[in-house]
Amino acid sequence: MPGKVSAGGAAGVNPKDYDLVGLAMQEPQYRSPGVRELLDAVAKSQVPCMSIMNMPPLPYVKRIPGLNYDALKPAYTDPTVWDNFDPGLPDAVQPRSAGDPSARREGQRAAGDAADQFQGRQIRQ
Repeated sequence: MPGKVSAGGAAGVNPKDYDLVGLAMQEPQYRSPGVRELLDAVAKSQVPCMSIMNMPPLPYVKRIPGLNYDALKPAYTDPTVWDNFDPGLPDAVQPRSAGDPSARREGQRAAGDAADQFQGRQIRQ
């Protein structure tokens, strides 16, 4: 897949300059000064997000039918950091070993199937 990957600190980053944002820190870190503001800028930019966090982003959880979203908020260090996200924006990715059958539930696609790894909207071409 053609493209370029970059990483950096929280200062001086414009999420609109990217086609995809990776959320790759532990959940409590998103409330840190600088990071909180960058996360808010990501939400307002409407750029698709891929999460490999230790727990799914709260807006992603909101999409799961049958869950009491408000009852789950106390599980997050600061649930307000997610307030400006459209629930359809972030996606949770589960890293798995292709050879680990215990990483799948019965009826799921094979581990490593691209459709099983990222269910987000189409990235700009």
